Amino acid sequence: MTEEQLAKKCHWWWRQSFAQTSEQSHAAMAALLQSLQESEYGKALAAIAANDSDTSPEPILPSAPVPRNPPLSAQETMTALFEERWIYSAWLYEVGARVKGRPEFGKPWIELTLKQKQQLGERWPDPVQPPSEGYVRTSTTVLRPVPPPGWTTPCVMSWNLKLENASLARGFLEWVARMREHHGIPNPHPNKGKRRRQFSWREVELMDIQQHELRGLDESETSRVSKAKAEFLEAETVN
Repeated sequence: MTEEQLAKKCHWWWRQSFAQTSEQSHAAMAALLQSLQESEYGKALAAIAANDSDTSPEPILPSAPVPRNPPLSAQETMTALFEERWIYSAWLYEVGARVKGRPEFGKPWIELTLKQKQQLGERWPDPVQPPSEGYVRTSTTVLRPVPPPGWTTPCVMSWNLKLENASLARGFLEWVARMREHHGIPNPHPNKGKRRRQFSWREVELMDIQQHELRGLDESETSRVSKAKAEFLEAETVN
């Protein structure tokens, strides 16, 4: 059996799927932006910006071409936007299938439902990606909604752009420090929750090569497989 034949036998779907994810995500985002711009809410935001007498009008949303041929369905749009964030959980899912001898949901990740993929993504978020709740929230209204746990109270802020970035960054961090002290939330260690190494789908393939005795693994490949298994077991323990 060749490696190409093993790829079909073990369904190495990632060799095709994620290669197109970035392009799909950009197309999906363009469709969402265009839809928002054409909505009543988008028009209201544009009117607010245009009527602001204190500042020059700035675009609320970037203009972007909309893919019309073929148009994306609502599910295709959301799937394309989220699959890049789900790559790490998909990798852990496939590693776990090899470690345990069977996939958790009985089928490869690519064949899971949208709900199952989302469930795995929430269980194993990619530490390298921005957090799903984002870094900052903005509002164009004077309302002060109750913030979620761990967030500062919404407030109006204005930054002196005549200062250099270092001074602005220092002022922002001083403000963050005061907010942390007020809310009793310490500054987490910079390495907390972050991967210390890059993962590769090749590690999953090497597990199949080893399992099906296609060939022996060298020392480097054996080490990569061991680290991948250890990462899955650690992730499973934490979550």
